Amino acid sequence: MTVGQINEQMSAKELTEWMIFYSIEPFGPAREDYRAALQCSIAASAVGAKAQPHDFIKPWSFAEEQQARLEQQEQERFTRQQEAQMAILKAMMGASNGKT
Repeated sequence: MTVGQINEQMSAKELTEWMIFYSIEPFGPAREDYRAALQCSIAASAVGAKAQPHDFIKPWSFAEEQQARLEQQEQERFTRQQEAQMAILKAMMGASNGKT
């Protein structure tokens, strides 16, 4: 929902009530991550591990995500180049051995 839509469809009173509710019972992706981490820590504790929810939450950074994506793309490009070079080398070796 955009800010304009909120202004049209929600009163200031209702928005304030939602803000109060969020301060009491947070919701959204960060809270979902915490709940999943809590379940993981409970499961780990059930088998004897000493784990806390924060042990299962990886800090998220947009810059780190972008960097990881760029590194993955570079690795894939490098792998394709290696495969192409190997194909050329095999073709050359086959030609020099009288195979085609």
